[in-house]
Amino acid sequence: MVLEVVRECGSRVRKLPLLSLACAVSALFIAVYIELFHEACVVSRGAASYGLLAGEVTLSAVLHVLALALIAFVLFEAISQQRRLLAWLFRHRVALCIGVVALCTLVGLSGSSLAQWDVLTGTSPRGTLLGMSRALRSDEWAVNTVFAAAQQGTGFQAWSTAIADGSDVTMVYAQPCWALATLFRPFLWGYLFFGFSHGLAFFWSARTAALFLVSLQMGLLITRDRRGLSFAFALLVTFSQSVQWWYAVNGTAELLIFGQGLVLVLHHFLESERLSRRWMWAALLAWLICCFALILYPAWQVPVAYACGAMGVWLIVRHVRSNRARPSFLRFYLLPLLCSMLVFAGLVGIVLFQAQDVISAVRSSLYPGSRFETGGGVLRYLFGWGYGLFTPIAEADFMPADGSMNACEYVSMFGLFPLGIIVAIVQLVRKRDGLLIAVLAVYAFLAAYGIIGFPGWLARISLLSNVTFTRLLLVLSFLDIVLLMRSLALAAQGEAPAQPRPFAWAVVLGASALFTVVIAFCTLQTITANKRMLFMGLMALLVFVWVVVVLAVMFARGRKALHEGACVAVLACAIALPGLCVNPLQLGADSLTDSAIGNVASQIQEQEAGTWIADAPWQSQLVIAQGIPCPAGVSTYPHISYWSTIDPDGSFVDAYNRYAWIAIEATDGACEFETTRADCFTARLALADARALGVSYWLTSSDLIALAGSSDAPQLVGSVEGTDLKVYKL
Repeated sequence: MVLEVVRECGSRVRKLPLLSLACAVSALFIAVYIELFHEACVVSRGAASYGLLAGEVTLSAVLHVLALALIAFVLFEAISQQRRLLAWLFRHRVALCIGVVALCTLVGLSGSSLAQWDVLTGTSPRGTLLGMSRALRSDEWAVNTVFAAAQQGTGFQAWSTAIADGSDVTMVYAQPCWALATLFRPFLWGYLFFGFSHGLAFFWSARTAALFLVSLQMGLLITRDRRGLSFAFALLVTFSQSVQWWYAVNGTAELLIFGQGLVLVLHHFLESERLSRRWMWAALLAWLICCFALILYPAWQVPVAYACGAMGVWLIVRHVRSNRARPSFLRFYLLPLLCSMLVFAGLVGIVLFQAQDVISAVRSSLYPGSRFETGGGVLRYLFGWGYGLFTPIAEADFMPADGSMNACEYVSMFGLFPLGIIVAIVQLVRKRDGLLIAVLAVYAFLAAYGIIGFPGWLARISLLSNVTFTRLLLVLSFLDIVLLMRSLALAAQGEAPAQPRPFAWAVVLGASALFTVVIAFCTLQTITANKRMLFMGLMALLVFVWVVVVLAVMFARGRKALHEGACVAVLACAIALPGLCVNPLQLGADSLTDSAIGNVASQIQEQEAGTWIADAPWQSQLVIAQGIPCPAGVSTYPHISYWSTIDPDGSFVDAYNRYAWIAIEATDGACEFETTRADCFTARLALADARALGVSYWLTSSDLIALAGSSDAPQLVGSVEGTDLKVYKL
């Protein structure tokens, strides 16, 4: 009886209008998500929670959702039928992306959350056209973007006089500068030629365009030129949660751009018939290797290198087995690569030699230099692709109960773990495929480290000792998508069975139910339980169910359904929407470049230049943004010799031997340092200590004149309007 029901369901599934089904469910998801995100944006501006966001189904919310769903469905159906338009867009994809980058750069559109500076200083946020700025991404708006602004004030020098007591900006949080290192950081070039505001727009838009184009080309390689699947792959990678939440720091986008680029260039290098072109590809390959190497964030760099390396091995083995390998190995392969690598490796060697003091300081620091990981703990977060979709709406609610991690730490790509592994194994049973074997092998290795853990010696020699399990999520979910898309492409080569097999359908439905229960459990264990989160958790489960159903229907219908991949592309559009909602659409950079603190500091500095400090790190960062020397704020690597000026016996060296946000407190006693977080310390300074450090101006809410008494009192030279902050000249 059960088998007959399953067989009947299978026969009906083969008659479903699959593309229309994908359009309908995607349109519904998009409509609900837009309504939720709109409500979240209103709440972020000070309003009370309401509607679906508060767990209440109101008439206005229902009407909004229905209208949006209808519009989205009509658009999907209309565009999916325009074959000529889609072909034209694909053919001119590079020119279109260049046009978008040029437009964004011209008008100053970026995804920076720098409007948080207005929120922090108590003024009305400026320039946010869509979405909301993210206080959580302080590494971006309060550090990386600030240092880029400071570079314009210092003339884009490799040695910045504004940061700390002078800092090399070619390594940690690499900044735009006229230095050899910038040759390998193409997305910083916009700052040098267009200035800070327009350079910031180029930095954001160019990376987005490059990541999308490279991922699309990688998708074509993986799926054997199936455009629908390739477009879906590009969307799932470019607008994934793990990429967008970390978009402007630690080289997340660059790693995927250069890593996938290496695989693609290697492919062209091997397949090129002309020797002159082989030399060109060899030079580009060497340049990309150097670009990848100089990102210098091993927590993501190492696993991405493993993933891309596995694909590279697949390409080489495939090339050799295809009998297209040239007999003259030295002339056609080794000589172009060797010469190119010698040139570019020599340039990188010069860069590293010039920054050897910085590298040594970071490696010997207590944070992050003392990091040593042995893995384990990643399993429960592999199922986090579902609830991760809703972090742009309610980031604070998607946190462990103990507050040990924020939303950025455990988000991943929408990899549908473990679906990709399952379908890959199914395909391998039918027919061997070199890419699936290579990816599964490196997946097993990385997953073993992430789930079980490695002994210390193995973690060290594999370089995974630099990788925390949260950083492993990006690569594992990326490989999940690779496995899924490759398997779909391989399935498209075969014909559908005459009759759907009841046992296969029972396995698919049973696995779907099991995974749904597991995802629900992991979700409820990870997020704060309330009506809003319960609603979003149910939506996450529905996303999983309809994706699995559509994919199952595609497998059941075989080659006809899978050949175009249009339904997968439509589903990917819906899944990419949450990634688009992570970062705001920001016009200009006035929130940072036109702040009250920055303006006061600039006016005083023009009259008589000097070195500044401020009580809070964010106040110091606003001073640094003007290109004014300030040893407080954020120190990207330890400056032990500077602080040892007032701590000659090294009593507090453990406090300042780290990457740190530096707070300053005025005291009339002896100086002391206190570590308040792994990346933060407080320096309590007397006036004599500040003078010994070469400080000329102190921005503070304390009364330094009263603190100094009658002897050697500082001079009050300014104040910040609307605050209790005053500037004292020491």
